[in-house]
Formats: sequence, C-alpha cells, structure tokens
Amino acid sequence: MKTNTTNEEWKVCDTCANYIANGDATSLDYYYQEEEAAKILDTMNKNLEEAQGHAVLSSEEPYGFSNYTCDCCESQAGDRHIVKFISI
Repeated sequence: MKTNTTNEEWKVCDTCANYIANGDATSLDYYYQEEEAAKILDTMNKNLEEAQGHAVLSSEEPYGFSNYTCDCCESQAGDRHIVKFISI
C-alpha cells in the first residue's frame, strides 16, 4: 500500500491538534458556551471534510505563535501545530 503526502499543510491551534490526533474536542466545552462550542466543532468538521486526504500531525513540536487564524476552526491568533494530509 502506497501512502502519499499531499501538498496541503495547515497550521492549527491546540484544540484542533488534539481533535485531529485523538478525536477529542472536549476542551471546547471548557472555553465556550454549549452553542458556541457546537458551532466551532461544526466548522472544524466541515473544514476537515473538505480537505484533501487524511489529517495527521506533522510533529509533536508546536509550530509556534501565529497572528493568523487556525486553518481548521478559524479561531484567532495563537500557538499552532503543523498538520499534513496523506492519501492512502
């Protein structure tokens, strides 16, 4: 089976990195009211479904601070992690 890495690379926040790696978005409940958390989770799922391939964290080391929004949940500036997409 051949695995290909696509050219697509995202810079994502801690919450999205955890969701991509573990399927866990419970941190949204800590920071947001229920309706807002559900809206953010919907945005995350929509963006991941539209992506080319399967999302994987590129490294355990964070990318660092970014002034740009998260490529997954579209949140404000903050620490980011690199996510690459693979196709199998």
